[in-house]
Amino acid sequence: MRPLRAADRDRVAELVAEEAGGRDYLTRVFDEWLASPGGAFEAGELDGVVVAVHRWKPIQRSVAYYEGMRVAPEVRRQGVGRAMLRAAVEQVRGLGYEVLRLASGNPHALALFESEGFRPRARAAVWQAGRQEGGEPARMPPAADADRLLRALEADPALALYDRLDPLPSGPRDVDGAYLFELLQQGRVREGAGGRALVLVGPGFGGRRLYGTLVAGAGGALQDLLLALRFEADADGLEGAGLLVPPEHPAEKDLQAVGYSQPDLAFEYSVLDLKL
Repeated sequence: MRPLRAADRDRVAELVAEEAGGRDYLTRVFDEWLASPGGAFEAGELDGVVVAVHRWKPIQRSVAYYEGMRVAPEVRRQGVGRAMLRAAVEQVRGLGYEVLRLASGNPHALALFESEGFRPRARAAVWQAGRQEGGEPARMPPAADADRLLRALEADPALALYDRLDPLPSGPRDVDGAYLFELLQQGRVREGAGGRALVLVGPGFGGRRLYGTLVAGAGGALQDLLLALRFEADADGLEGAGLLVPPEHPAEKDLQAVGYSQPDLAFEYSVLDLKL
């Protein structure tokens, strides 16, 4: 393997051309990943030709995140992806990380990861609603409220369904006091009336929606909060709001009551950890 270079951009575009109907996000983030100072963005070669790529990056003190594995169609089922994954595991282990985490909705990839010792942590399905005019965005609590909000999350059954993870597609994080404090400082927490509902927000898929990445609460307080996300999306000129929700979330009826539904091409993914 070797680090990717700017000159590899066209080859990577060719490699992922068939993925996601030609809309693979890897081409959009190529330059960003190339410039990132943390982790590694690497290519696997056969006879001097790039046939696979992957990336890993640090996301928390002892956790690294593995993403972006792509293997050229002509060399799939030949062990290339497995070799790339094993090389990343050894790199991350050698640097002292305790966990390598990943997320995928691809059944074939999940089978590979589990065969290499990764264990499922949580699942999340995408729900969406269009933007809506006419209302006020939700309250953004201050960082000083971190301890109170963490207690509220820990008392809510939804947190266990998420296995105490914020399932960000850019790198699922463990939810603890330090992480919640960080989110509050960044303005990425929305709170319902009386503190009876809470949503963590973050970057979604392509940046076209405001995404709630962890949803806690139920009833009218949660419905009002989720409706406020649609108002905020409208104020920000986005297509709408989205939610990352574990299957069988206890508040599914509340989501439906304020206009959220799963897209026709529903997307669900799993988060897995490998203890190093």
